[in-house]
Amino acid sequence: QPYPSDLMQLAAYCLLVEESFGRAPRYGILRYADQSWKIPWDDQRRAALLATLGAMDDAEQRGRATRSHEQPARCRGCGQRVHCDQALG
Repeated sequence: QPYPSDLMQLAAYCLLVEESFGRAPRYGILRYADQSWKIPWDDQRRAALLATLGAMDDAEQRGRATRSHEQPARCRGCGQRVHCDQALG
């Protein structure tokens, strides 16, 4: 299955295409090395993207965003780890 973050990134690209060309794409293609998915660009995906962008705006205005994962390996590989007060052990 596609990662949720990749689905959100694809949704952002679909919104950019819509805003740039004045016409919404019907779908986007998410391609990994071994598999591809045709992901519909629909009202539900658009609403999820806009909700995520709203949450990001709220976090930015509060001046603090909390980490959103519980994966130590991902945390160890993060480029912001040296500045993070929420780094996993």
